[in-house]
Amino acid sequence: MNSESTTLYLMLSHGGWIMIPLGLCSLIALAVIVERILWGPRQKTILPLDLASEIESLIAQEKFDIAEAILRKTPSAYSRLVLPLLSSRNLSRAELSNLVETLGKQEGRVMSKHLGVLSTISAVAPLLGLLGTVVGMISMFASLGNQAGVDPQLVSRGISEALIATASGLTIAIPSLLFFRYFSSRTKHCIHALEEAVFRIFHQVAQR
Repeated sequence: MNSESTTLYLMLSHGGWIMIPLGLCSLIALAVIVERILWGPRQKTILPLDLASEIESLIAQEKFDIAEAILRKTPSAYSRLVLPLLSSRNLSRAELSNLVETLGKQEGRVMSKHLGVLSTISAVAPLLGLLGTVVGMISMFASLGNQAGVDPQLVSRGISEALIATASGLTIAIPSLLFFRYFSSRTKHCIHALEEAVFRIFHQVAQR
């Protein structure tokens, strides 16, 4: 273990017991960020290029069987919404609307998966850091009260513990919040594009 890693280890160990939940928060946040980067919503899994225009053209020509076959061969959120819509095209407009709304909510939940966890961590981590600060200060003043004189080393250790906990909480919260905002924005953009594409199909099918 080199000197830099040793110093980091000693610094974190001086942060007190609050570093345990903060460490868990950091691991969970990192896992969510990696999962969203690798498997989060993107164009090819939500709305493949040119698929919507091709399906709309086929529906306009009432070539429903061909459209359904293409959708089955193209796994995407768009396909999972439009295929049931085409299969149920004989239903009333109200029933089709309810179907689209139900399926759309399901896809929205899938695309927003784990974002609530990231949002919670970005809010909880600073509070845990603040708790560590308070605990560190209480511990320091309690120790000082049991001594006749003031031990500068004891004061320094207590302040260090408090500041390390606060800094750790902010270090976890800031990137968690930034990634949450980024993933939320990307997800909203995907949902909006998907809604527009699906509702064009809905209006084509419902007007028949």
